[in-house]
Amino acid sequence: VGRLVEQKGVELILSIIPECVRAGMQVVLLGIGDPKYEAAAFQYARQYPHNIYYSSRFDDRLAHQIYAGSDAFLMPSYFEPCGIGQLIGFKYGTIPIVYKTGGLADTVSDVQADPQKGSGFVFGRFGQKEFLTAVVAARQLFSRQIPWQDLMKRVMRLNFSWV
Repeated sequence: VGRLVEQKGVELILSIIPECVRAGMQVVLLGIGDPKYEAAAFQYARQYPHNIYYSSRFDDRLAHQIYAGSDAFLMPSYFEPCGIGQLIGFKYGTIPIVYKTGGLADTVSDVQADPQKGSGFVFGRFGQKEFLTAVVAARQLFSRQIPWQDLMKRVMRLNFSWV
């Protein structure tokens, strides 16, 4: 959910779609932006209609349904001064997978480094291999029902308000 532009790491998301499909995952993309990313997203949606969904219209209601219905939220932004996607994800118990930068580094702690306090999956080198490794790690934890549910409950209790 967001702009399909270089800053947001869309090329990393698109680059791992074939591996995600082979692993039986589903990916939902919502947003507009760079025409080359939109074209690639439409192509993947046509190629893998049971695993990939893409909408190029912005619909706030659909965006919240995607956050609420997703197990994980891919946010591999190359740079992100603040970031709100991960915070919305927390509200719904959707676990973020992020590149360690800016506001993402400030708000998402790596569950692999600290399984009791972590709030998502963080990768520290911006690259396809590192991103895919984080996605695979999330999928492995997801397969373990109790730890995943504990993580979901933990992130829903996070508070980033001013109060």
